[in-house]
Amino acid sequence: MNEKKLIPLAPILVESTRSIGYTFESALADIIDNSLSVNATIIEVEYGSQTANAYLCVVDNGAGMDKEELRAAMRYGSRSSLEARSSVDLGRFGLGMKTATMSQCRELTVVSKRDGKLSAAVWDLDYVIEKSDWVIKEFSEAEINNLGIPALEELKKFDSGTLVMWRKFDKLERSAKDFNGSFLGKVNLARDHVALVFHRYISGDGFSVPIKIYFNREPVAARDPFLTAHPGTQPLEERTIRIDGSEILVKPYILPYISKINEKHLSYLGQKEDLKKNQGFYMYRNKRLIVWGTWFGLHRQYELEKLTRIRVDIPSELDSLWSIDIKKSTAILPDKIKKNLIEIIANSVPKSKSELTYKGRKTSNSDIKTAWYEVENRGTFQYKISRDTALFKLVESHIDESGIKYMEAFLCDLEDQLPYIPVYKNIAESKVYDETPQISEDEILLLAESNIEMLVSSGFSESDAVAMISNEYTYSRYPSVIAALKERLK
Repeated sequence: MNEKKLIPLAPILVESTRSIGYTFESALADIIDNSLSVNATIIEVEYGSQTANAYLCVVDNGAGMDKEELRAAMRYGSRSSLEARSSVDLGRFGLGMKTATMSQCRELTVVSKRDGKLSAAVWDLDYVIEKSDWVIKEFSEAEINNLGIPALEELKKFDSGTLVMWRKFDKLERSAKDFNGSFLGKVNLARDHVALVFHRYISGDGFSVPIKIYFNREPVAARDPFLTAHPGTQPLEERTIRIDGSEILVKPYILPYISKINEKHLSYLGQKEDLKKNQGFYMYRNKRLIVWGTWFGLHRQYELEKLTRIRVDIPSELDSLWSIDIKKSTAILPDKIKKNLIEIIANSVPKSKSELTYKGRKTSNSDIKTAWYEVENRGTFQYKISRDTALFKLVESHIDESGIKYMEAFLCDLEDQLPYIPVYKNIAESKVYDETPQISEDEILLLAESNIEMLVSSGFSESDAVAMISNEYTYSRYPSVIAALKERLK
C-alpha cells in the first residue's frame, strides 16, 4: 500500500467555500462572535461605501493576538468542532472568520494588538490564485502603518484588541445597480440583525459589563424579542431539561396584545405582520441567538398563538446534538427533548389565546356579561347578540310587542351580516381597532340609572341592581360611573 497526500487546490477550495450560504448580516455576526469570545466589551463597526474603496471594519478591545496566534487564527480549520469550549466561546469550527469574510468579499485583513505590538495578516483571494497555494501576506509593524487601514487608529487606542477588515466586495459589485445604496442597505439590515442576535450581551443579561456595539460610532440598542421590560409581557415558569450531563433552560413568554405596544417596543418585534411568523422557539447558544421564529415541526403557526415566544438556552457542549451549522444560523431539534418541549408548548400557547380572546376586558371576572356570545354547531361557529344583558332588557321594556318582533328580525339580520372574513383579515395583519367607548360617561350614567330603576321595579334591591349592572361589560368599561353609583348607596 502506498500513501499519497492530496492537498486541496487553494484557489478552487477557497472559491467553493464562498458559497456556504452566509448572508451579509450573518457573516458580520460571525465576526462579532470572535470578538465576544475573547472578552471584548467594546466592538466598533466602521464602514465606507464608495465602490472602489468600500470597506467594513470590526474593531474590538478583546485579548488580541501575537504573531503566532494570528497565524494560527488565519488557518482554515484552526480549531476542532469536537474541542471543548468555554461558556463564553461562540466559535464552532475554526472556519467562521475566513468563510464568513470570503462569502462577502475577496480580501480579509486582520490586525491584532498584544503587549503593545501590532501583528497583521491578509488573505487575498486574488493573491492565492496568483500563487496557486495557501499563502497569506504578513506585515511588520512599520508596514502596517502604511496599509491605509481606515480604523487602525481606533485599534491603537485600546491596550489590546483586534481589527478585522473586509475589502473587494466583488459579488455586490456584480449584482447591484447602485453599489453605494445596496451596500448601505446591507449594513442597515446587519445593524438590526446584530441588535437582535446579541441583545442579551448589549443589555447585560447575566454579564458583569454590558457589551457596547457601535456602527460608525452610533450605539446599537438591544432588540429584546420578548419585551421583558414591558409591564404587559407575561413571563411563565422556567423549566430545566437535563441531557447528557448538561442543562437546557426553557422559559416561555406571552407578549402583550398589539394595542398595548408602543412604536418603540414594536420596532423590537419587527412589523405587525411579522408577529405570526415570529412565534415559537428562540434558541440561544451561550446567550447568542441562533434560531428564532420556529416550532421545529412540533406545532403549527396559528393566529391566536402569535404572542407565544419560548426562550431555549443551550450550552455549547451540546452543539453536535443540535447539529448547529458553520454559520450558526440553523439547528435541528434533538429527538431526546421533543417530548419535553411539546409539553411546554401545550402549557404556553393557551395563554396567548387567552390574551387575544379576552382582549379589551377590564376585569378577569369570567361572569361578566357581554353583548356577543359564540355558538358552536357541528364544527361551525357563529356569534349571536345576547338578549340577556341589562341594556337589552332596558331597551326591550320601552318597546311594544310589535316593535319587539321587528327588533328581533333586525338583530337576526345583524348577526347574519357579521363581517367575519374582513375582521379575521384585519386581526391577522395585527391592525389595532379603536376600542374607545362610543357612549359618553354622562350618557352611560343615564342608561345605568334607568337600568337600576327597571331592576328595582322588578323586585331587586338597589344594591343588588348596582351589583348586577357592574357585571355587564357595557358598564364595566366605565369604572368612574360604577364608583359613583356605589357611592350613592352609602
